[in-house]
Amino acid sequence: RPDPHPGCEYNIVVNSAVPRDAADEIATSLQGRGYNAFLVPVEKDGQTEWMVKVGPYQTASEANAAQAEMNRKYRSAYPPSQ
Repeated sequence: RPDPHPGCEYNIVVNSAVPRDAADEIATSLQGRGYNAFLVPVEKDGQTEWMVKVGPYQTASEANAAQAEMNRKYRSAYPPSQ
């Protein structure tokens, strides 16, 4: 599925290069918490993996504030990608 917000500068990358089932689980969980989470396909080593993003935000300041909130509330639930 294509990025639903092409050209938008202010999206938060929650996790990148994960299998589709893991990406779906993360996005669904974030959506349940009120975030506009979506998936973007990424080619890695000849295979498609998935990037989970949240956004769009109108300004960098809004995106930074949302990312800080997500880190504070959910960091342990969504560890950084490898």
